[in-house]
Amino acid sequence: MPQIIDDRDPQLKYQGAWFHDSVYQAGSESGTISTTNDPNANVTMNFPVAAKGIQIWGIKRSHGGKYGICIDCELTAPVFIDIDGFNSTDDGHNPPVILYEKDFGTAGFHNLVLRNQADDRGTPVGNSQLALDQFVLVLAGDSTTAISLTPSGSSTTIPNSPSQTGNAEPSSNGKVNAALIGGIVGGVVALLILAILAFWLWRRRRRRKMSQQMDLLAVDDHEQHNSVEPYMVSRTSNDLSSFVTGPSSTFSHSKLSSGSHPVPPSSLGASSSSGKTRQTPRRHEVDAGPLSANSTLPPQYGDWAR
Repeated sequence: MPQIIDDRDPQLKYQGAWFHDSVYQAGSESGTISTTNDPNANVTMNFPVAAKGIQIWGIKRSHGGKYGICIDCELTAPVFIDIDGFNSTDDGHNPPVILYEKDFGTAGFHNLVLRNQADDRGTPVGNSQLALDQFVLVLAGDSTTAISLTPSGSSTTIPNSPSQTGNAEPSSNGKVNAALIGGIVGGVVALLILAILAFWLWRRRRRRKMSQQMDLLAVDDHEQHNSVEPYMVSRTSNDLSSFVTGPSSTFSHSKLSSGSHPVPPSSLGASSSSGKTRQTPRRHEVDAGPLSANSTLPPQYGDWAR
């Protein structure tokens, strides 16, 4: 199905003096047209879709009609092809017709410039009126000979047979391939990001588990080094009584003579053969009496004794 771009479509870029409120009435047919008598006026269009052909519909005028078209123009040196839009029998009630058409062979994106030019046949001389109705883009699978204008001003096509239907345009295949490649690359990137995130979570969990194990080992080692077992000393009932009341035997000053010496405490507290714990008796100081003249003492003690 061809794509129609009406004369008032906003994607058309007009330059110069144009009138966009004009309409035509040709019998039962009617529609809008954009007109200009400005010899410097032009309109530019960029193909919104890939098309294999182009048609320009308009009304030929009796007061002059000469136009120029440049497709895929070089900005520095544009080349325009003349279009004859003169009709000496026009009475202002004729319907739009094809002013220009071109078959590109294969579908593609193009741009064109349509301009008004001075016409020596015009009245007055040099006058040229451009009355533009619409552009028709012929898509892949459409036939340029099958396009006709309906009374409503739109175009229709006669369905082609399967043998006439062309393949999808290369640009569409390119877009499909680009979308497929983009999807594959996006999927690979997403999987890579998920893998990196999973590895990071696993490593973090592993480090946390190892840290907990090290803390437990440190606590156990500290408890082992700082644990002290109490030393238990077993005492018998006799030991306890001796500790409280002292030994059962006492020393009497009367039993010791002036020349006698007290019994060493070790002999009194010696352990018996029964294996009892040694008892240490209380020590008693005993006066041994005056020293004899023959006793040898340290110098200071000797001086004192004399």
